[in-house]
Amino acid sequence: MAWNVLLAHAPDEEALAETIVTPLEQAGYTVSYRGTVGVGDSIELAATLALESGGPVVLCGTQRAVGSRWVWQLVNAARATAGRPRVFVVQMERDAYVEALARDGVIAPYWEDPAGALQSLIAALRKYYPLETEPGPQAQSG
Repeated sequence: MAWNVLLAHAPDEEALAETIVTPLEQAGYTVSYRGTVGVGDSIELAATLALESGGPVVLCGTQRAVGSRWVWQLVNAARATAGRPRVFVVQMERDAYVEALARDGVIAPYWEDPAGALQSLIAALRKYYPLETEPGPQAQSG
């Protein structure tokens, strides 16, 4: 299954978000974020559709994003569904307080180690949102 990852970030932080988008796409995920919303469409509608699909939400964790009402609404909506973790945070700034947003998911400290943080994020996504179903046991020929 190809999962659609919803990337939440503060308005005007598309450049930061794109540092996360490329590695996720290279790992095989489809990513929706403000930069992919067409003219005349709304990020709120795109977010609603992504949440309804049951996929994960990745937060581009900056001080500005953490202070955004929209980000909190999105994270709370993602948490409203039971089951596996849905919120994964990439902490872009050391002083961004992201712990409350990522209470059931992963915090990847991008500010400290960008490559390691992205590897950690992708590993967590693969654990809970694998791209393909693992093959079943092979029949033995005799």
